Amino acid sequence: MHDANTEDALKPSSNARILGILGGGQLAYFLALAARRLGFKIVVLSDDPSHLCQSLTEEPQSELKSSRKLLAEACELIITENENDVAGFLIEISKDMQKKLRPSVDVLTIFADKGRQKQWLAANGIESSQFEMFAAQSQDPVDWLKQQSHNFPRGFVLKWTQGGYDGRGVCFARSAKQKSTERKRLLRFMDKGLQREGEVYAEALVDFSCELSLVATRAESGQIVFYPLVLSRQEGGVCRLVRGPARQFENLQGIEEKAREIAQKIGKESQLTGTYAIEFFLLKDGLLLVNEIAPRVHNSGHFSLNWGSCSQFENHVRAISGQELRSPEADGCFAMLNILGPETYLGHANAPSLQLDGCTLHWYGKSQMRPGRKMGHFNLVAEDPEKLMQRLLILENALESWTNHYVVTKGDANADTNKSSRSYGKRF
Repeated sequence: MHDANTEDALKPSSNARILGILGGGQLAYFLALAARRLGFKIVVLSDDPSHLCQSLTEEPQSELKSSRKLLAEACELIITENENDVAGFLIEISKDMQKKLRPSVDVLTIFADKGRQKQWLAANGIESSQFEMFAAQSQDPVDWLKQQSHNFPRGFVLKWTQGGYDGRGVCFARSAKQKSTERKRLLRFMDKGLQREGEVYAEALVDFSCELSLVATRAESGQIVFYPLVLSRQEGGVCRLVRGPARQFENLQGIEEKAREIAQKIGKESQLTGTYAIEFFLLKDGLLLVNEIAPRVHNSGHFSLNWGSCSQFENHVRAISGQELRSPEADGCFAMLNILGPETYLGHANAPSLQLDGCTLHWYGKSQMRPGRKMGHFNLVAEDPEKLMQRLLILENALESWTNHYVVTKGDANADTNKSSRSYGKRF
């Protein structure tokens, strides 16, 4: 199935500019769809031969899939759906070709590595939780772990600097007093991170009142637009739910203004061009700490597909191609609920179905559902928070029933489940 605005009506002209996208997942799809609407031809490089963007690509893909250099040569501009995919690509292309990448190589170098990101925040006077890098060449890991228990007596979390996302690359120290089994678990995690050619650091656990996220888009000219600050709910390190604007649900006087100031400073100091997201911890004393920065479109901004006048994806393409940004503001409120694979199921899955006012399903059409995998999301809009929460309760109960079906039956991998279909923007 197609988006409500059908893909077939989005054929670019023969002399259209060519935009390259690294990756072929749901972020790439929404970027490609937005770019097509703005008149671009799309070239996609993905390791998955059945990537989600096939219906939106105009250029022949066979030779490009075997050479990222050919991808770079074919495109005027190149964007990525995941900053973790960029390092290998840079090795294969020339310095001149690297200039086509948006955001720039310098920006991606800072934010693709979480350790560098933490150091950059500290150097620019932007508050985040305390941290300590592990120097693998000069420090003993056992002694270093013991030291972190002293540095962070209220607890700490270990993180990989590279390759971590959606709960991966994060390991919580369960006790400040590390017993043998606990220490072995932490050491195994550190070793895995170092084997990925990255580094490891410890970060203080913080006692926060809520988690927040803000998406912004910045043009090369310095023009910037902000999406509403949202409340987020995480499950196992993966975003499950966002609600917004946050100011309609919680007393956050002055917090959104502070978040925007931080976002503007991050964009200006890094000279970032495009859409980016900042995850925050709001402490109980009102202090706002940056948790992580994603230099790209983000899951917490998916609500913009159905709320506001311009999605994060469209503004990203506008920013990197030198077009005027559009304000995304609108009336009412919204929620985004991720559809995640249940812990005990591996196999095909049908899209959930229900009738609910203000609800839009974006089903990604992935060939296999597995534990924790993002299979799609629901966007929900309403006139006021009370009505939104009523609808959200219905939606969450329906999604729980859908999930339980796969948990109880454990699925039939051979069942005919329309596994290749996608429903982007299916309205209920």
